[in-house]
Amino acid sequence: MIRENNWGKPLGDSARRWQVRAGVILAIIYQESGFQAKARPARQDGFFFMPGKRPSDAYGFAQAKDATWNEYASNGGGRFARRDNFADAADFVGWYLTQTQKRTGIARNDAVKQYLAYHEGAGGYLRGTYRQKKWLIETAEKVGKNANAYERQISRCSSELMAERSLLRFVPFR
Repeated sequence: MIRENNWGKPLGDSARRWQVRAGVILAIIYQESGFQAKARPARQDGFFFMPGKRPSDAYGFAQAKDATWNEYASNGGGRFARRDNFADAADFVGWYLTQTQKRTGIARNDAVKQYLAYHEGAGGYLRGTYRQKKWLIETAEKVGKNANAYERQISRCSSELMAERSLLRFVPFR
């Protein structure tokens, strides 16, 4: 999946820049959008044929809200960063986890606690708002398991890629 979509390089760049495991970044993006570039929260019930409002202005791969995305864009993301661009979204997630670590002390690679803070915000996490949401705790545990699974897959892909490259060096020309 990563090689097919050319996501490997931007994912690796973000992981290195923010010192966050690539699997954690992928697990959060998967949970938030299912890797859908233009994902938005579902609309609430409307009136007759008119659709209802969306519960938030979250958008894109990382489901970043307008205000948070604007903060990211102003503080390292760049003016032209887009929420529906995978490279920008992966960089955003790394940036956000780094900001969360600074505000809460949660290790950047603690996928479970970081996801709780991603969902609730740093202030909500510190207040413990997630404790009353069993479904969210279960979701965060799933994010942690997915992060570990992605790390195993990335490790296998990296090994296969290195093997392919080393084999190519030794294939004689005909």
